[in-house]
Amino acid sequence: IAFSEFHCCGAYEDIYMIRSERYKYVYYHHNAPQLFDMELDPYELNDLANAPSYQEIIKLHHQILTEILDPDEVDRECRADQEKVINMFGGRENFDENAFWKGIGSPIPSEFLNKD
Repeated sequence: IAFSEFHCCGAYEDIYMIRSERYKYVYYHHNAPQLFDMELDPYELNDLANAPSYQEIIKLHHQILTEILDPDEVDRECRADQEKVINMFGGRENFDENAFWKGIGSPIPSEFLNKD
């Protein structure tokens, strides 16, 4: 099993991924999940999440996710941390204008911490 998560200041939602031997399950904190059969669909073109025959596979992958973490709790923690960073840049109204990584993505943590 492989696990990945994505959080970003200003992002609408957290995203989590569980990759089993055959399937890739993507959980969006505020939207419907996705499921891909990586053997039959390696380019992830056919989302199986709405297919009734795959609901047990989705439940299994979601159970694996919740054994790793609680998505609701992690969302609360990340949003609180992100709010602190946004406030460092003068609040939401100034965040985009003052963000020193504007246009190049999120900073490497060591670069952010060493910023003058």
